[in-house]
Amino acid sequence: MSKSQSVRRLTISAIALALGTVLRAYSLMLPISGISGMRIGLYVVFAAIPAILFGPLWGGMTFGLCDVLSYFLNPQGAYLPWLTLAAILEGILIAYLWKAVKELKPIILQRILLIVFIALGIFGMVNLYFTNFEPQSGWSLFLSSIAEAKFGFITFVPLIVAVAGLGMLLLNYYLGKKDTSSIKPYFLKLLFVLITAEILLSLVNSYILIKNIGLPDSFIMTYLPRLIKEIMVAVVASYVLAFLLPLAQKVENR
Repeated sequence: MSKSQSVRRLTISAIALALGTVLRAYSLMLPISGISGMRIGLYVVFAAIPAILFGPLWGGMTFGLCDVLSYFLNPQGAYLPWLTLAAILEGILIAYLWKAVKELKPIILQRILLIVFIALGIFGMVNLYFTNFEPQSGWSLFLSSIAEAKFGFITFVPLIVAVAGLGMLLLNYYLGKKDTSSIKPYFLKLLFVLITAEILLSLVNSYILIKNIGLPDSFIMTYLPRLIKEIMVAVVASYVLAFLLPLAQKVENR
């Protein structure tokens, strides 16, 4: 890598970090059971750019620094280093997910996601039926043995993800019909990357919050609102990032 390329990478990452830090610091914090536990903001739009363009090292550093700097810029609650580690993991995960799908043809990704979302929907509906109408059936007892009281995690979560995912595929189809700009090659791939990363990291963050700041000791009560929020934010962030990414790539390749 030449010196000029290194300077461009550093410049793009610094700008992304600065914008992401400000957006995260002053994002909307909503309570869960009276305790601050859910942040709504679009900082991921900028924080994800180094991860996507430059790989997991840059992604991990950007997300980690964004978490730390935003806390000191505008402290909201106690600082939890475990959340910083989770943020670093998020940047690394986004980089690897993008590497896995960036060369994939959109139609193949669409078909894979369609199969996954339909399967999740069927899984959630079957579990919902048995746990509510056949509680003594073998399947319900099996679910109870592996999930104890967390039936919501094997019923409502798959259904929410399935409905949201099918809705996003319809949105992508609509954008493909209407789009004449450069976002078409990027939107679905970015959506897959951000949705996957945010769902997985929201699981980790929910567990950290339950164990450290006194949120309700109910994983579903903590995770479901965060899951819905992450899906909504990821849709908007993917659309905005689909516009910004080609611009950042042009700057990086100059």
